[in-house]
Amino acid sequence: MSKQIEVEVSYDLLEQSRRKAIQDSALQLLEEKDTGGSELDQASNRREDIWPALNAYGHDKNLSQDYELSLLPLSRIGAEQGFSGSSILLGYFRHRRNSNLFPSQPMVIKLRKRPPESFGTLSELRDELHRAERLLPYISYHKSQYAVPLHISDVLSKTEYQVLWSPFALTDLVQRHESALSFLDAPDLRQLLAIKKGTEPTKDQLEMALNVVKSAFQILDPLHKRDGTARSVSTSFQKEYAPYLRKFGESWGGSWMELWGTQRETSDFGVSWLNPFWVLNELMARNNISLRLGAVHGDLHPGNILYATPERPFLIDFGWADDNAHIAKDFVLLECNLRFIYFPADVSFADARQFAQLNAQNVALPENLRKRFKPRHDLIQALRTAFVNAHGGRVDWMEEYVIPLFLVSMGLLRYVDQYANQVAARLTVLELARYISDEYLLSEKRSTSA
Repeated sequence: MSKQIEVEVSYDLLEQSRRKAIQDSALQLLEEKDTGGSELDQASNRREDIWPALNAYGHDKNLSQDYELSLLPLSRIGAEQGFSGSSILLGYFRHRRNSNLFPSQPMVIKLRKRPPESFGTLSELRDELHRAERLLPYISYHKSQYAVPLHISDVLSKTEYQVLWSPFALTDLVQRHESALSFLDAPDLRQLLAIKKGTEPTKDQLEMALNVVKSAFQILDPLHKRDGTARSVSTSFQKEYAPYLRKFGESWGGSWMELWGTQRETSDFGVSWLNPFWVLNELMARNNISLRLGAVHGDLHPGNILYATPERPFLIDFGWADDNAHIAKDFVLLECNLRFIYFPADVSFADARQFAQLNAQNVALPENLRKRFKPRHDLIQALRTAFVNAHGGRVDWMEEYVIPLFLVSMGLLRYVDQYANQVAARLTVLELARYISDEYLLSEKRSTSA
């Protein structure tokens, strides 16, 4: 009979019920790794994914099973908070009595209140587990750089939470923490793009961010190409991008409708514009749009791109992953982050508007913006180049990129009060609406009338 496993959670700021859920789930996870019999091979693989060092001690009957789980909370722009939302933490196991046993791999740990049972409906965390599993055939070349969910605790006694565990191979942060060289910290792209005191990140930070982004899209390339099976398919913007409008009209949007109205034209900042809602309605009504479908991460924002070095990024959080979706989703969401979510506040209206007008495929940065915004523009151009490469050559820039960029930008207005530059967010949406109307909707009508 195996000795009883004990796990102590070192993070004291969790509410007691959530702390208990994580502790019970950790016990379940560690007991599962020791499963024998017909599941021996699966257990061995999980041991390797979670805690490779245990293989060296796995047959030591004298080794006590007394573990500690160190945790760090991870925040997310737009993430739900409170009892109905997910808590996202980073953690790792260590042996409390044997300092020679190297700690486990770091893990992303998601905690969410268990939803009411509904026949035929998956919980969000179990849905994430299944979504990630469908990506496995396409990430084998870089599997260690994806925090793929490995275990879920659906039903825990005396708790109303579910817990999802996703290990990955960023052992550097564990080593630094164990040697007391730093706090438990996971460097991510947000830290390189962070707006401090309203000013632009340093040139060095943005150059490092550029290298992280390039490396991230290199490991994503087989995913986007779906190992050579990605195809252009007749679909609709409604089918592909309705979730990225983030329940517009249900959970939010009333105040924006009051601001812009529903007519074809509107006014904002004392300027006349094509109404984004009019453009939105026109686009969502269209069918038979040819879009390139592959596999996507689906929620590729800076907080989901961790790194050990700029050449070694790690991707986490697969709640929006899809093995058959428009590949632009991974590119335009990150561009939105660069254009307004992490955009400095101390920018004049004229400069912010000029930057919001950079929507053509190979548009040059205006000379008056080069001194301050060239590194940021280089980042966006690197994104766009990676998109064209993933697409496999020639691309319908408007339908494949600009319109998805507009739709995702519209949905992100839901969280505009959390952004460094709210004016830039509004201007991005307004300028994209104008550009789409002039270069797509109106040009179509002119062609038809001709």
